[in-house]
Amino acid sequence: MSEGTRIEARPGETPNEPAADAAANPAEPEKKKRGRASLPKHPGITETTRLEEVPKDFSPKIHAALKEEDFSDNHLDKFYDHQAAKYQTRADQLKGKAESFRKLGGMADKKTGKKLIDQMEEMRSLLAKLAAQGEDMSQFADAAAICGVEVAETPSETAA
Repeated sequence: MSEGTRIEARPGETPNEPAADAAANPAEPEKKKRGRASLPKHPGITETTRLEEVPKDFSPKIHAALKEEDFSDNHLDKFYDHQAAKYQTRADQLKGKAESFRKLGGMADKKTGKKLIDQMEEMRSLLAKLAAQGEDMSQFADAAAICGVEVAETPSETAA
């Protein structure tokens, strides 16, 4: 066939489209939607009942997200407080990731770098505990230098 020629349509078809053959294209079973959209609403939310505060047993892992229309008009401040807390938590997580990225930089093995940073934080806390107990910190000077902690002189060194 040359360009510009039209194929006549069979009954039930539109021109230039192949016939829908049921045997060649069996109907695929519908896939179940996954994710937050398929979560059920909290049982305290009905079409006639609106919330006055965020339910204590509300969990975003098992309930659909709260919406503005789930709250009564007089209690929308509770909804916005809930949203602000949720976004503040997420912002803190993102700031932590940014700080971690700044510390790790372009290291090829970020997992090892993260482990090193965590261990250094633990060493700092242990050095602080030892200093609070009155231990002689001079023996830990190398560890303190690695962690960036300054070793204060012990009372025995100042008396000598």
